[in-house]
Amino acid sequence: MSPSGSVVPGTVLNYAVTVTNSGTSNAAQVALVDTLPAALQFKVGSVSATLPTGVTAVLAYSKDGGATWAYAPASAACGAPAGYDACVNRIRWQLQNPLSYSAPDNAGTLQFVAQIR
Repeated sequence: MSPSGSVVPGTVLNYAVTVTNSGTSNAAQVALVDTLPAALQFKVGSVSATLPTGVTAVLAYSKDGGATWAYAPASAACGAPAGYDACVNRIRWQLQNPLSYSAPDNAGTLQFVAQIR
């Protein structure tokens, strides 16, 4: 997460999650879930992924702690300012092809932006 250290309401945070397969075989059916703290609001459209060639991710969002994954983020939802959604509290990436165990195709980065309420 950047910036690090003390932050105040309105600060924009850049989150990056690195996923690495350090095993001895390809990793299949990988799903990663990131929980957003209640003090954050998600920036709509900010999710990106840098994954090895041939690996893609399907995104899903939850506003109910992961009970359901059909939520579509919307600008100004749940009292957030324009461009942000305060309802989103989970983001899930489901990798669509196996993640290799051989470098450099064994790692990727998932990113999103959020703002402190």
